[in-house]
Amino acid sequence: MSNARTPPPSYGESAQTPAPPPLGRPELSPLTLDGNLIYPVVPPTTALYELTHELDAGYRKIGISRLCPNRNTAQHGNVREKHIYDFSQPIFSSSVEITGKRKSCLSAALCLRMSRGIIKRGWELFRLRLNGQTDDLIFRIRPRHSPEKQETLQWEDANQSLIAIETVCIPGGSNVRPVFHIVCDMDDRLIDALITAWCAKIWIGHQLAAAAMRDPEGDMGASRTLGV
Repeated sequence: MSNARTPPPSYGESAQTPAPPPLGRPELSPLTLDGNLIYPVVPPTTALYELTHELDAGYRKIGISRLCPNRNTAQHGNVREKHIYDFSQPIFSSSVEITGKRKSCLSAALCLRMSRGIIKRGWELFRLRLNGQTDDLIFRIRPRHSPEKQETLQWEDANQSLIAIETVCIPGGSNVRPVFHIVCDMDDRLIDALITAWCAKIWIGHQLAAAAMRDPEGDMGASRTLGV
């Protein structure tokens, strides 16, 4: 048996490799969306979240539930739903209103808004404040360089720290399903809000694309959104 020790990874390798998720946190492994279910990419997997409708089906309001194991039954695989958020699009707006449905939600009122960049538009998630107070920025979405030539977006917190990487689904391309990888640990309230915002961004992309087809010369038709 060799006594040679394996050298530690370089700083560059360590900085580029996300830390493995803690045991028992499947939300921190890469997730994908298939129909109306969200589940980890790597099998064996069970769905972690469920949407009331598929995001490209044209519904004006979508609900999302966290699927939790039911500890009060001996039946294997039985789960109970925790309805956490609804999201919808206000009239004449490109924003998404996200309404918390439980006291444990991050906020009762969140809003996903389009942000204007020099080349592309991004998105920002805000917690809405009342009485004229400034809304709190929770997450922002920026384009990310990908050596694999995939369309990827990086999700950051209000301090511009990377929290998730999104691989966008491109119709007819190699990415048949979107993938969302949360790369840092956070509490359940933030994870639920983050995954809901990801779904809301995909959904509003379909809504704006449908509006552009109905009215190619209108404002929605002229808008090109990021990651849709």
